[in-house]
Amino acid sequence: MRHFLRKTIPWVFLMIVAAALLAGCATVSTEKANQYLDEGENSASAGSNGSGTCTVKIECVTVTENRDLLAKAKRDIPPADGIILKTTEVSFDEGDTVLDILLSVTKENKIQMEYEDSPAYGGGYVEGIANLYEFDCGELSGWEYFVNDWNPNYGCSNYLVAAGDVIEWRYTCDNGKDLK
Repeated sequence: MRHFLRKTIPWVFLMIVAAALLAGCATVSTEKANQYLDEGENSASAGSNGSGTCTVKIECVTVTENRDLLAKAKRDIPPADGIILKTTEVSFDEGDTVLDILLSVTKENKIQMEYEDSPAYGGGYVEGIANLYEFDCGELSGWEYFVNDWNPNYGCSNYLVAAGDVIEWRYTCDNGKDLK
C-alpha cells in the first residue's frame, strides 16, 4: 500500500497543479459590443488613417434553413434572407485584426456581439452575433469566419487584415460542413 501511495501521490499532485493552471488559462474576459456602442471612437473604421480597406459580411443563411432546430423564443431572430450585415466596405489601420473589424462594424451598425478573449481559444472567440449564439441551432452550431473564402484555423484576434480582404462571418449548424 505504501508503494502505491508513494507512486500515486505525485501524479495526483501533478494533476491538481495542471487543473489549476488550466483553470487559470480558461479565465476569460467577455465583452459585449452593445456595452460600448456610445463610447469613444476606437473602432477600426472610425478614426482610421486609412491603411487599407476590406469588406465584411455577416450572415446566418444556414439558420434560416434550420429554423426548426432553434428554440421557439429565437425563431424570429434571424432575418428572413439570413443576411445580418450586407457586404460593407471598412477602412482599417495597419495591425488591425478580423476581431477589430468585427467590433467596428457591429458597433457602427448597432449589432449585438459577444466574444471571449481566451488563450484556450487561441485568441478571440465569437460567442454570439445579433443574439444568435453558439449551440442555438444544435450542438455543432456557432460562428465561423472566413477571409477570402478561407476558414483560418486560429482565433480571429490573431488574423491581421490586409487591404482588399473579404471577411465573412457565417453561422454554421453543422460544424462548418454546411458552409462549403
